[in-house]
Parts: sequence; C-alpha cells; structure tokens
Amino acid sequence: MMFINVSIHGSKKSSGKICGIVVSVVIVPGSWVPYSIPFNLKRGSDMILFSIKLFVLFTGAMLIFVEELRRPSRINKQLLIFAVLLFLKDIASYTLYNYYGRSILVTNFFFYYVAFWIPTGFFYYTVLEYFTDKLRNFRITGIIFGVMLVSSAMLYQFQPLIIPYFKYSLIATRLLYAAAVIWIIVCINMAYVGAQSNFFMRHVPPLNVIFTFLIVNFLTYHLPDAVFHNVVEIITYGSIAFLFFLKNQDGYDDMFKKIQEAERELKSIMNLMSKSGVGSGAAFDFDEITSTILSYIADMLNARSGILLIMSSDKKFLIPKSFFGVFPSIDGTGNYASIKKQYLETYNRNVRVKVGEMYLGRVAQTGEAAFYQDAQKDEEIRQQSTNVEINSLMVFPMIFQEEVMGLMAFCNKEDGTFFTKGEFNLGKALSNHVAIIINNFKFYNQLVKRQRDERELEIAGSIQKNLLPRAIPEYDSVDIFTYSRPAKGVGGDYYNIIQVDENRIDVVIADVAGKGVPASLVMVMISTVLKNIIKSNYGPKRIISFLNKFLCKESTLERYATLSYLSIDVVRDTALYTNSGHSPLLMYKALKDKFEQVDTPGIPLGIDAEQQYYQKQTGLDKGDIMMMFTDGITEAMNESNEMFGLERLRATVLEAKDESAEVIGNTLLERIEMFAAGAEQHDDLTLIIVKKR
Repeated sequence: MMFINVSIHGSKKSSGKICGIVVSVVIVPGSWVPYSIPFNLKRGSDMILFSIKLFVLFTGAMLIFVEELRRPSRINKQLLIFAVLLFLKDIASYTLYNYYGRSILVTNFFFYYVAFWIPTGFFYYTVLEYFTDKLRNFRITGIIFGVMLVSSAMLYQFQPLIIPYFKYSLIATRLLYAAAVIWIIVCINMAYVGAQSNFFMRHVPPLNVIFTFLIVNFLTYHLPDAVFHNVVEIITYGSIAFLFFLKNQDGYDDMFKKIQEAERELKSIMNLMSKSGVGSGAAFDFDEITSTILSYIADMLNARSGILLIMSSDKKFLIPKSFFGVFPSIDGTGNYASIKKQYLETYNRNVRVKVGEMYLGRVAQTGEAAFYQDAQKDEEIRQQSTNVEINSLMVFPMIFQEEVMGLMAFCNKEDGTFFTKGEFNLGKALSNHVAIIINNFKFYNQLVKRQRDERELEIAGSIQKNLLPRAIPEYDSVDIFTYSRPAKGVGGDYYNIIQVDENRIDVVIADVAGKGVPASLVMVMISTVLKNIIKSNYGPKRIISFLNKFLCKESTLERYATLSYLSIDVVRDTALYTNSGHSPLLMYKALKDKFEQVDTPGIPLGIDAEQQYYQKQTGLDKGDIMMMFTDGITEAMNESNEMFGLERLRATVLEAKDESAEVIGNTLLERIEMFAAGAEQHDDLTLIIVKKR
C-alpha cells in the first residue's frame, strides 16, 4: 500500500477566507480508491478520471521499475524519472484546478506550460537519444524548447503590455510546441525508414500515438471541458504504459530466448570451428570467416555494433579485420573522418591500435576481458564517444594456448539497455572458440601456402634452369667463367652468353625484382626477346631500348629488371657496353695495370618506355679482365654486417690476374665464402668473368 499526501494552502480574494486542501489517495495494487477528499468537486467524474489516469501511469511506472531492478540501464532510469515528473505534474495541476477552478490553468498559463514541458521535454530527449543516437537532433530539440520556455516567460512577464495580441501569442507558442514534436516524430521515423524489423514495428507506432496525443493534450488544455482533457491524458498515459510494457516484455522474451538458444548457438559456433579446419584444396577467405563470426556473436548478444581485430605478426599492433554495425572510432579522435558515421568503417580500417594503449590495447596486453556495463561512468570511454555514444561496452581477448590472437569488442545493445553479466560471460566463452577457429584457419592457410610456395619454387626453379646456359662454349679469343647461386632456392638473377656470329659474342646479366614464378616469367620474356631481336647490326643500345619498351607494355611496374649488356667484337678487339641501372662493368686493364669502371646512364627496364639508353665503346688488349656481377657479390656480409665491397674484389682479382677466368672466378668466390664465415646471405650471387686471350 502506498500513501500519498499533498497539502496546499492558499487564499481566495473574493471571500478573504483561508482555505486548506489535502488530497489523500490510497493506492491499492490493481485499483485506485479515493480515501479522503475534504473539498467539493464540481463533478464526481473528475475524480474518477483523475484516478484512472494516475492508475494507468502508476502501472506503467511499475513495469519499468521491475525492468530496472532486473536489468539496470540508463533509459530505464530516464523513463522512471519521466513517470515521476508526470505524476507530480498531475497532482499539482489537479489540486490547483479544484482549489482555484479550471480558469487558473488558462490565466496562469506559465505554470501549466512549465509543468507540462518539463516531463515531456525530458521524455523527448530520452526517446531521441534511444532511437536516433544523433546529437544534432538533441541540440535542435533543446534549442526549440529553450525558445519556448523563454518566450513563455516573457509572455507571462509582459502580459499586461500585450493584451491585444496575447491570445495570438499563446497560439503561436502552442504551434511552436506542435512543430517541435512533429520534428521529433519525423526524426524517429526517418531513422527506421525501410527497416522491416520487429523492433520498429513494436516500439515506433506507440511512440507516434504518444506524441500525437501529447500535442492534442497541450493544444486543448485551455478548453472548459475537463472530461475531454482527462480522456486525452488517459489515452496518452495508456500509450506510455503500453510502451513500458513492450520494453519490459522484450526484456523477458530476450532472456528466455537466450536461455533456450544458448546451447544451439554454441553448437553452431563449434560447427563453424569444425568446418574451418577441414581442407578442400583451397584456402578459405579469412575476411569472410571473421565477418560471419562477428555478425553471429553480435546477434547473440543483441549488440548494436562490434569489431574484430587481429594481432599483428610482431605482436605490437591490433589490426581491424571485420565490423558489425557502426562502431565508434577506435582511436578516440575527433577529426572530421571519425565524426562522420558514413566514414567510420573506412577510418577504423586504417587505424592500428598499439598494444597497451587505450581500452582495446590494454585488453590485448593483459589478456583479461573488460566489461564497462555503464560505460559513461568511465572517463576514458566517455571522452572517446566522439561520434557514437558508448553506453555499454564489452571487450574480449581471443586467446589460444596463452597467446592473444586478437580481440572482439561489442558496443551498445540494440534495445538500449546495458549488457548483463550473463552476456559478458557468454561473450568470454565464445571468444575462446573464435580463437580456436582463427588458429585453425591460420594453420590451414600456412599449410596450403607452404604447399603452394613449394610448388611455385619447383616451377620457378625449373624455368630458370632451362633459361640459364647449360655450358659455356670455348672461344679462341676470350676465356669466360660464369657462376650463379640463388640465396634461397629460387632467385631473380639471369645471365646468358650469346654468340651472335663468328665475330661477335654478347654477354648479358640481369637482376629481376622479386622472386619465384613472377620473376621467372620476366626472365622468360627477357630471354625470348633477346633471342629474337639480336642481330649482327643491332648494338647494345638498340637491343636494350627495344627490350625496355616490350617490358613496359607486357609487365607490371613492380616487375622491373636491371640489366647490363656487353658486346665483344673478337676481330676488332673492341667492346660495346650499355647499362640499365645495373652494377657497372668492372675492367682490369692489363697494359695500364689498373681497374676502370665502364658505365652508361639509364634506369631499370620496364619502368619508362620513353627512357633513352646509351652505349660506350672500349678497346681490348691481351690480359684484360671484364667482370659483370649482381650486387650479391659486393654486398655479401659477414656476421658483423660488414660488406665484402669493391676494394676486396679488386684485390682478389689482382692476386689472380695471370690465371684463367675460371681460377679468377673460383678464387673470388672462395674469398667471399671466407669473408662471410657462414653468415646467412640474403641476395643472389651471379658472377661473369671474361678474360681477353
């Protein structure tokens, strides 16, 4: 039983008597019973309608109070405050009405305006926050109600001065209120245009009814017929109570549904995990799997938005992979891109969250799930609500064998309540299953990739083996030594010795960007073009220019190649040389007993089709040594990260300058091996020695 006692004392100027009024109402569950009314009512029906109105309001308040006890949330508290404000407004209005008469609500209009606007304005703000989540709507509504309050106060203050226009001013104020409510109705309905969801069908129509009758209630409060006014308010309060009932019922339905479906959902997750570990000869789409998992769990938790992040290979950053709904900016910035919701997913995809920083990074660092039931109580979370307000937040690490694979985060519930402890525990359990799925996926894809890479290396190795010369012919005028060794299985170096005619021998060496099959295909193109365009009347410059145009047309920009081309005329004892971004030709001139570098300007092949190349001619004498090599020779490193360099190369060649090309080459390779002392090499080694006999 609840006892309510409202006591108001005042005076009537006409009688000069002091009157006291006490309104006492006993609330019995299920009914309203007038207990003590020591004043005369004009009509007994007024008290009946008043009791019915308050009973309907009380019923709705009890429904939302039970919901608040079961599942505390911000919106439940706001709706309870709204119900209490309405109750106080009705008690005060009805008391004044019976004491002064209904005319008091017309002449002293400012009291009714304030008494009506305080609860309804609070209700509109709550509904906008819950249904639209747009700060712009809050601001516009606040400005409108502020203007109405100020204008009402000015009307009341200067009422004697504007008596001829007073009636029209009141009408304008009421129309402004009606326009404000219509604006709110439009905002809420526009937020759900095209959304054929149960949430919309159950909640928005009652809201439209409530708003409509609130407008009618305010516009007709001055009418002398109190019965009509009370009936309108009863319908309005009935709609409010029905809305509270729907919210309460949704909570119970949701709870029982989760209890009934938890086992089925977990089995579905396990089935998904099992499917992810079964190979079918092709790798799964990781983005598709993570998106499916995230959407699945978000639906289970009734979350409005979610995000799934994967740990980077160096364990320093979290990389966003999948999104559900509109998740707030994960770095908490307030710049233009993060404020605009339509850009949020694109913005978040480019963010890297550092492990240990902010709420996401800390969960990844500690491996402990974080639960912000009422997130607005947390200062950090509140500051990061720059675009989407974070009311309730859960963050779960995905851990497999004590290793954090990534994490999932879910923000705000679809029904506006806070996440519960049971939902948090369910999310933690599911995150462990997701970690297993991700680990299985990575293991499977690594296996598939390894098999694919091995096959690719086998193919690339076979291609390169067929491209490189199997044996170097013996020439009377020159002695040639060649050597090539990839750093890891299959490299990107190419060379060839081509006898154009009986008087000309061409030597080619190239370093193709990349490894594996793509690099091998570029080698195939180079080899094929060279074999088809080399003619006795084509010099190195012309050959390289044609090759460059061909690669620019047929290959991609990242598949470029550096290349050196040496053409030896054994009759004239001359050499023509053209370079395209490769290591220069290194020559030992026997007569001068010194080294010279021969080089021409030019960028690598396959980048600019209009690039101009040049050639340089040099004479050859007996004992001259020409060296062409890739950068793996001079950049060979020891354990101290010191490079072999040109100086050691020259010194080694000088020691063996009187030996054959083969001896010079093998000596140089031995010195490189001794220098490296077993240190791992990261670049291919290719060496060509040409010595003039």
